[in-house]
Amino acid sequence: MCRVLSPSPSVTDEVSKLLRQKYDEVLREPLPDSLLALLKKLEMDTVALSDRERPKKATSQ
Repeated sequence: MCRVLSPSPSVTDEVSKLLRQKYDEVLREPLPDSLLALLKKLEMDTVALSDRERPKKATSQ
């Protein structure tokens, strides 16, 4: 039967520290232009849909 060994607490702590550092680095990276363009398009589409669903005001004649 195969026995699974757990890493020592110091190894676990070091891996956790390195993963947190890498995650923080990734969070500081700028978003790619293609993703920014997609987010802008989605925002504009959402505003357009919202405007279409808004009830029309009655105009006085």
